[in-house]
Parts: sequence; C-alpha cells; structure tokens
Amino acid sequence: MKKKNILFIHSGAELYGADKILLEVLKGLDKKLFCPILIIPNGGPLEYELKKNNIKYIIYDFPILRRQYFNLKGIISYTYKYIKSLIYLYRIVKREKIDVICSNTLAVLEGIFLSKISKIPHVWHIHEIIKEPIIMQKFYSIIVPKFAQNAICVSDAVKCNLFKEKHNYKCNIRVIHNGINMEDYKSGDKANIKRDLLIDEDRLIIGMIGRVNKIKGQSFLVDVTKKLVERYPELLVIMVGGVFAGQEDLLINLKEKVKKNNLQSNIKIFDFDNDVNKFYDIFDIFVLPSIKPDSFPTVVLEAMSHGKPIVAHVTGGVSEMVENFENGILITDITIDNTCKAIEKLINNKELRVKYGENSVKIMEKKFSSDIFKERINEFYANIN
Repeated sequence: MKKKNILFIHSGAELYGADKILLEVLKGLDKKLFCPILIIPNGGPLEYELKKNNIKYIIYDFPILRRQYFNLKGIISYTYKYIKSLIYLYRIVKREKIDVICSNTLAVLEGIFLSKISKIPHVWHIHEIIKEPIIMQKFYSIIVPKFAQNAICVSDAVKCNLFKEKHNYKCNIRVIHNGINMEDYKSGDKANIKRDLLIDEDRLIIGMIGRVNKIKGQSFLVDVTKKLVERYPELLVIMVGGVFAGQEDLLINLKEKVKKNNLQSNIKIFDFDNDVNKFYDIFDIFVLPSIKPDSFPTVVLEAMSHGKPIVAHVTGGVSEMVENFENGILITDITIDNTCKAIEKLINNKELRVKYGENSVKIMEKKFSSDIFKERINEFYANIN
C-alpha cells in the first residue's frame, strides 16, 4: 500500500497547546501508512522535538492571520505574502507528491486555496473558538464550512461554534478530543523544585499555565488573588506564560497590576518554560481562569496527568475534560466571588484535593491518553481519499 504524504501547515514553532497537540499527531501517525511533512513560519522550541522524533519540516515565512494585519496596510501586506506563499507551497506539494493538506489552527489560511489549485483533499484541524472581533467570527463562520472538506474539531464546543446544527454541511466533520502521553508528565522532587524557585516548602500554591492574552484570564486571577489573600496571606499564585511578539504590553500591564495591588509576595510570574513539569509538580490546585472561549486547553490535560485538582471557568470545551465535583470544580457563572469560593473549598480540604487529583489521573487514562488519540487520528486520515 502506498503511503499517504501529508503536508501539515502550522502557525508557529513554540510549545503551547496547539503546538504540542500537533506534535502528538505527527508522532502518532502510523509511519507505515503516512509520511508527514511540516511547514512552519519560523524556528523555535518545537524544532528540537521535531528533530528528536525524525520528523521532516521546512521553515518558510508565510503569513499567519493575526491582529497586526487588521488595517489597510496590513491587508495589502498579507495579500502579497499570501500569494507568494501559495506559489512556494504549490511547488512543495508537487515536489513531495503530497496526497493530503492539513491546516493546523484557524490562523493558517494557505491550505484552503492550496488544496483547490492542487486538487488535493484538505483537512482543517481546528483548535480555536473565535468570537471577537465580530468581523473575524463572521469571516470564519463562512470560510470554514465552505472550504473545510474535512475538519477535526478539538471539542464539541469548537464544532458548535462553526458548524450550526440547522445547516446540512457536506464536509466530513469529526470531534477528536486532544490526548497526550502521560509518560511525558512524570512528577519530580517537589521540595527541590520549590527550593530552586526560592519558594518556601510549606506554602500552598495555586497555579496556571498559558500564554498571556485576553482569553486566559491572568488579570482576572490577580483580582481573585487579591481577595483570597485577605483570608490566606501566605497563599502563593504562580502564572507561567509568555506573549506573542508585539504584545509585550500585556505582560507589562499584568506585572504592573500585581505591583499596584501589593501582591508581589503572593503572585509570581514566570516566562514560558519548555520544562513545564516542574511547575505542575509544585501546584496544589490548578486554575483555568479563562474569561473568553477556550476551546480545549491542553494545560488542563497536563495538570490532570500530574494528578491535580482543577478549578475552571466554563467558557469552551473544559466541561468535556473536567467532571464537576469528581476531579474539579466548574464555574459557569464567572465572578470573582464564585471563583474564590471554588478555590477556597479546595484550600480548606486537603483530602478533597487528593481525591480530585487521583480522579484526574483516572479520567486521563480512560479518555485522553495518547493511545486513544493516535487511534482516532490514524482512523481519520486513513479514510480521507
């Protein structure tokens, strides 16, 4: 049987959620049946993992649909780069005898027209829920159903956002929940990690990991922390995550807010770190304070793999991961008070934290293991003709 050559087009080379899930896809594809090739717009931490796993990749500076292009000059620049990229990518398709094209994330638009001009099946692996700006929400609600011959949605929330039940879509749509290899998230020595990070061993730690942006809710978590420390003055909140290039002001503003509220001793902010395990190891409670739609956050799976209890705002697909009052507490009515109450319930009950943490591992093994994920991904691509 001839192998299918699959060209994956991805929006970056970091190691945040969508990058990690793409890596799981590339590693998990049956190499007897598929030959994956990846195009990324720049270098980054993802490269090391690609090389380690002998995955072929090419770096080419194609345009990613970001806010920087949302003006007249940006539209002209994007259009020029887009056309130039199509020519380059078309040559790769012919040279590598590509059989399937996959656009990974909605920010990658090259795949839809590359598929049309090369007459090759297209897969859109969708990781996002776009609600703002409204013009982009409307743009994707038209473009994706029209051009996604095949679509993998990472959650039911993602699917419902783009594919309305009242429409009879001709495309092949499948919800495949993300999965990760739990062996990659083994625990280390908690005491040593705290010592290295200059944290007192007996401090209870609430943690979150995620890129600093308007979705993830870091600023909201500062407000929550301010209220919690009134009752728990020794509480420590750790936030881990960087920013997109050009959005450094978000991180600056976050740090200024911490300082303005005199929370420097209660909140520590760390830049993105490839070794996220050391942070999960020292978290007593993992919090997802997203205030806008968060499709299916990989960080929650990672925290569950580490056996952590979860407190999460229900803004997207997290309710498909966390079982309320089984391995965490889900908050649908998002207010500072409600988030504080949920966190306090776990602060005051160590036995409950342990129980929820143990259940997190069980749920991971049952629903979100890398083996389950690989099986579903291979089945999906095998059925594309």
